[in-house]
Amino acid sequence: MRRRSRASSKPTKARSRKAMPKRRNATTVRAEESESARLRRERDEALEREKATAEVLRVISSSPGELEPVFQAMLANAVRICEAKAGNIYRWKDGTLRLVTTHNTPPGFAEFLRRTPLHATANNPVGRMQKTKSLVHTADLAAQQPYIERSDPAIVAAVGSWQRPDSGFRSIVEGKRVHRCDYPVA
Repeated sequence: MRRRSRASSKPTKARSRKAMPKRRNATTVRAEESESARLRRERDEALEREKATAEVLRVISSSPGELEPVFQAMLANAVRICEAKAGNIYRWKDGTLRLVTTHNTPPGFAEFLRRTPLHATANNPVGRMQKTKSLVHTADLAAQQPYIERSDPAIVAAVGSWQRPDSGFRSIVEGKRVHRCDYPVA
């Protein structure tokens, strides 16, 4: 039987209940907050990359034909974005890595790297990087066999120049250019 209006005898339309908002449980709230934090982080990282790109493009336009300032700007931005302590850019030449530019590298170590190309061996980070064609992270160079045996002058110089045995090295292979950021491991 249909309900009739009080004012008239015509049948009334059924009233729909207003949809109550669903209650959000704590898990849903945390998931939304973490998603929001992830999106903010991704946005901030994209802005950092855009800022770095703009700076490198500015340097390129202000120094046509000169590569050194461009490499320095690229490296300074990479070190800042990676929150690294220092960084170096190398170039493959004659089967060795040759230093192109540095940023915050101790002067004595930078001079050593300019004089002494890095050779790839099975026991050093350069050799592992060359073999795997990917990032190599060495948390403690002083614990590596080439340092203990003093067989790799570059590793011995690196540990000595940073004066901290827990200096780590990250190397990223990108075509024939290698980007390396040196940073203290926490």
